[in-house]
Amino acid sequence: MTYYNDSISTASETVISALKSLPNTATLLLGGMDRGLHYDDLIEFLRTSCVENILLMADTGKRIFGTIKNDEDFVG
Repeated sequence: MTYYNDSISTASETVISALKSLPNTATLLLGGMDRGLHYDDLIEFLRTSCVENILLMADTGKRIFGTIKNDEDFVG
């Protein structure tokens, strides 16, 4: 198993780029200090990605979870 630390990717665009460069990503850790960024593009990308597990942490993770918790594409 290989791990990549891309904790510098805080904006949706950089996370999406990282995931596109690593297409077989099974697990993604998201979250941290909430900087008030918008994550709609990232959430839309994740709906159709091959990421099987998303672990959400801290304030940003709570915000993202609040958006996707009733989305059948994520919670099934």
